[in-house]
Amino acid sequence: MGNLSQLNPLHQKIKRNYYSLLGKKYLIERNPGVLKLWASQIRKETDTRSQVLVAYSSQPFAKLDIARPKVFWADAVFANMVDYYEVYSNLCQESIKDGNRMEYEAIHNASIAVYSSEWAAKAAIEHYNVPDGKVKVIPYGANINVDYTDNDIAERAKNKPFDVCNLLFLGVEWERKGGDKAVAIARELNQRGIKTILSIVGVNPGEEIEQLDFVKVYGFINKSEEKGLQLLNQIISDSHFLVLPTRADCTPIVYNEMNAHGIPVITTNEGGIPSVIHDGVNGFMFSKDEDAEEFSNAIEELFSHKEKYIELSRSAFNEYLTRLNWKTSIAKFRKILKEVI
Repeated sequence: MGNLSQLNPLHQKIKRNYYSLLGKKYLIERNPGVLKLWASQIRKETDTRSQVLVAYSSQPFAKLDIARPKVFWADAVFANMVDYYEVYSNLCQESIKDGNRMEYEAIHNASIAVYSSEWAAKAAIEHYNVPDGKVKVIPYGANINVDYTDNDIAERAKNKPFDVCNLLFLGVEWERKGGDKAVAIARELNQRGIKTILSIVGVNPGEEIEQLDFVKVYGFINKSEEKGLQLLNQIISDSHFLVLPTRADCTPIVYNEMNAHGIPVITTNEGGIPSVIHDGVNGFMFSKDEDAEEFSNAIEELFSHKEKYIELSRSAFNEYLTRLNWKTSIAKFRKILKEVI
């Protein structure tokens, strides 16, 4: 957790032994001893002039007894994550018990609990008996800056070729992000006579996928290098839709970033995604159990009616401008901080 130390040989030994002996995962970062260690470090390093303590997770506050306002901004609670992400699957009972107890203590020790989605906020209230007034929802922003105008976005959408439908899969976790379904969607569109190319960025899905004639695999692109950034921006600019049929997600910032380019998102209504994507406004959501045909229907409808696509592109960009950028989110967060000081 940031620069907070976890290096306790006993804790590491417990973690290793749990899996080797019981075949279960042990979450060292949910161990009460580790959280007490973090609290001790925070007490030593905190400037006495600090008016409020801020964290990007609830965990540092679980055992922290400093009598000052504390506010965290997180994308999930522990109860959300058990058996949801792979790292939180197959947990030992001790980690589940510790995780829930530490989450409860951290939330109740905080002055305000801020979450990036209604999904996470609702779970905090329901699972940890948190009063409604203590919980706030502020979406995360996009980790990019753009200087487009609405006219720029409209022109970019209008000038895109519509002889080929360019889909983009952007993510490093192929299975969790629904890469196989993205391929199925591209295949379905091609079978309908809509020439479609699926560009895959961030992951190498394997030889079987890479050999498909409607797939382009770019793998990892280093956007910290100018060459990589230019390539990524070109791929995004050429794309009509971001397609991420994810099976589990909190609040993926990549959706905000695609909206910043005027790219609509085709995804699922999993986790905190409905707090980011609003159907018909900046994309469309489907159940993760829906087949490729349902996803393809939405894409075909928009791709076959250019004016509808242009309007959705502009609407997606407006969501970035008004809701899904850091300037707006930080302003809301600062307002909360002022209220607790």
